Amino acid sequence: MRLRIAIVTALAALVAAVPASASGTLQVQKVDTSAFPTVRVTVQSPTPGKAPDLSVSENGVQVPSANVQMVDPGAPAAIALVIDTSNSMAGTKLNDAISAAHGFVSAQKNGNLLGVYGFDSTAYPAARLSPDRTEIDTAISQLGTGGAPGTALYGAVKLASEDLQTAPAQRRVMILITDGTSQSDTATLDEAVAAAKQAGVLVYTVGIATSGPAQAALNQIASDTGGTATSVTDSSALAGIYSTIESELGNSYTYMYQSSVAPGAPLVLTLSSPGLGDAREVLKAPGTFVPPTKSSGGLKLPTGASGRILMAALVGFFVLMAMILVMAARPDVILQKRIAPYTDSKKSVVVEADGEATPTSRISLLHQLFISTERIIGSMNFWKRMSGNLEQADLPLRTAELFYIQIGTAILFGFITAFILGHRGLFALAALLIGGLLPALYVRLKARKRLTLFESQLPETLITMAASLKAGHAFNQSVSSVVREGADPTAKEFSRVLAEIQLGSNSEHALQAMADRMNSYNFGFVVMAVNIQRTVGGSLADILDMVSDTVRQRQQFERKVKALTAQGRMSAYVLIAMPFLMGLAIFALNPTYMSVLFTTTMGKVMVAGGLVMMGIGSMIIKKIVSFKE
Repeated sequence: MRLRIAIVTALAALVAAVPASASGTLQVQKVDTSAFPTVRVTVQSPTPGKAPDLSVSENGVQVPSANVQMVDPGAPAAIALVIDTSNSMAGTKLNDAISAAHGFVSAQKNGNLLGVYGFDSTAYPAARLSPDRTEIDTAISQLGTGGAPGTALYGAVKLASEDLQTAPAQRRVMILITDGTSQSDTATLDEAVAAAKQAGVLVYTVGIATSGPAQAALNQIASDTGGTATSVTDSSALAGIYSTIESELGNSYTYMYQSSVAPGAPLVLTLSSPGLGDAREVLKAPGTFVPPTKSSGGLKLPTGASGRILMAALVGFFVLMAMILVMAARPDVILQKRIAPYTDSKKSVVVEADGEATPTSRISLLHQLFISTERIIGSMNFWKRMSGNLEQADLPLRTAELFYIQIGTAILFGFITAFILGHRGLFALAALLIGGLLPALYVRLKARKRLTLFESQLPETLITMAASLKAGHAFNQSVSSVVREGADPTAKEFSRVLAEIQLGSNSEHALQAMADRMNSYNFGFVVMAVNIQRTVGGSLADILDMVSDTVRQRQQFERKVKALTAQGRMSAYVLIAMPFLMGLAIFALNPTYMSVLFTTTMGKVMVAGGLVMMGIGSMIIKKIVSFKE
């Protein structure tokens, strides 16, 4: 008879412990807004081992599915077993609790962190969080009663929560077993709940024949933290309770997304999945809500995905129109400014206070903006570098124009990343930086390509000048022959030298200005040779022949060294590209697995550390394969 009563009691307890998810509906376990606007939603699926295809709506507005990411369900969990060891648990209750805990530990997968905590008049850790199963089983077996009277139930919850908060895990769970109410406790109910919520802990409470007030407190702890409260009349049902909790944990999945709700505003979450019923949670976003000011006839910006796309298109259109106006207006203005001092039409030119000649016609607002910008920040080093790169690249752009193009592309990239793709914070900042650097990078690549072409043409250019000098022509005529017979960019640069000489500058200064403008180390030898010949005399044609031969040998030596170091440079390229390519490949196969690197603090630290180490390694490899001529 007693055996039948025990079986019926256990079955009743198991039925009471079965979650509502068994009905085939989606259940919300917890909504974490502690890192707002990042929202984490933990749901329980009725289908074992199958994550629901979750759709999220905020206040009736659908969150883009690309922004809803599932946190890796296979990631290690941190689980704390908190067991009452007060004198009222002596005998069968504690033995059943220990036996059920052993079974629960043996069912855990490798990698999970487990901890054991007991409490009588005070809370104490029997075994801190550890992946060592033997240590945990030993700590469970050593639990016993006989301490001072009292039940520090809330103190135990607070102690375990503080330990769980430091655990490197994505899921933090506490299973609390007790048969009584808090007495002579070391913490209050509010303190225990606050500690668990701050640590992001799901608390599953189990009351063994507890009184009404005691069970109400356990119910509050579980409901406030997203866990489940269970009440049993017989401790023999604890093994089944542990199995039920294990099943719930295996069917729990956490999703995260970036909320667009204003801080402090009401937040109504509607969660749905195909084949499952909808779940609804009503809460309030953290922070202080600032209601929008009411205005009649004010400009209303479009909202939603279509509105963001429209705003991005408008921004791109205005940036494009600005670039077209800049490119179309510049040649006329610059050409007039350059030829005005040397033409007879000076009556149509007015000299400004700083000596610049400008047309008497009204200067465009855009042109005035460029002039003002150059006056304000034109003396800064980065401005001078940008100006030098533009001259080397021979692009029809002012430095101010390039500066504003950089600002426009930075704003465009940042807008697309933050409002179209939905990635804010560091991603939006990175997009701003990339957008601002792209125009400057293009100019620099253009300048480097032009300089490389100039360097390759230099030996033939010097031979042409030497041949002209040997034929009896003057130095200026040899320069003219290079302009006539040479190719760009050499012919264009020497035509500028010839124009400066014709306008009154001496050849040494014109050549030195060209060397500084092109930043050519080899052409510096030519300028040095010409200056020495003008000072001490001698045959300039012979000197140019020797310089040409020297430059050709230097270029041959440089190509030889590049061939010998090609393997090292290719190894560097492969080693640098491999992490990014492997990361993209893994992300394509399993996005959830890679999302840990971008959604957790430790993952972001690992990414930053990897980038820093890759940068240091790149500099070391570059130092190894580089050489000094």
